[in-house]
Amino acid sequence: MFLVIPVSKTDNKIIDDFCELTACLGPYKNHKVLYVYKKRDKSLVDKIKYYFKDLFFEEYDCIIDKNCPSGWPGGPNFFWRQAILFLKKIDNKLPWYWMEIDVTPVKKKWLDYLEKEYVFFGKPFMGFIASHSNNYFRHLSGCAVYPADIDIYMNEWKWIHNCNEAFDLICGSRDKVLTNTAFTKSMLNLFRSKNFKIDNNKLFYDHQYFPFEFGLDEDLKMQEFGENTLVVHGCKDASLIKIIKEYYNI
Repeated sequence: MFLVIPVSKTDNKIIDDFCELTACLGPYKNHKVLYVYKKRDKSLVDKIKYYFKDLFFEEYDCIIDKNCPSGWPGGPNFFWRQAILFLKKIDNKLPWYWMEIDVTPVKKKWLDYLEKEYVFFGKPFMGFIASHSNNYFRHLSGCAVYPADIDIYMNEWKWIHNCNEAFDLICGSRDKVLTNTAFTKSMLNLFRSKNFKIDNNKLFYDHQYFPFEFGLDEDLKMQEFGENTLVVHGCKDASLIKIIKEYYNI
């Protein structure tokens, strides 16, 4: 599997914790890694490479030196499209996992387990499917596993860099994507969560409230952190990373 990591200066506050934990839960010798970043953020990627030295089978750089929008969703949309173009350029045949820096891996060999689960389900996409809300359609959450031949299932990725909606809301809501997605609860999506803590062996956290609470509340109710959890997307303050590091004595 290809691990695709988008990196930007907005990740600076949590990048050291992310790197330290991810490195200690490796190695990832059966996998490749692709770093997607703006040329000006090379120092951040160099930091990640220092932590991840010799952990992966191969590493690649997708360096963005074109005009790239700032902020959300323009920046992530542009990065995601550039990653797809790069993987096509190198004739990639592997499925790839879009892993943003606010994803927390929680188990040793988590990427191996993720790949095994992907093979077991046998579907082109795998991830968390967000519920329908007043503000968005049911969709595959962006931090997911995608197929190398993504064109078979959507064309929207080709113009998503010009869209003012997030790439997962547009591309992940296509019927052809949803019907070809393995909905796994090993990949949690706790949107903009923070202040993680453990009380009586249970995990608690806070999350920011938004106008689309209906769909978000439904999503949060169906997600439980347990022994089958592999990755958690959305922790913005590294509090979950610190809990996992303490568990593994990192």
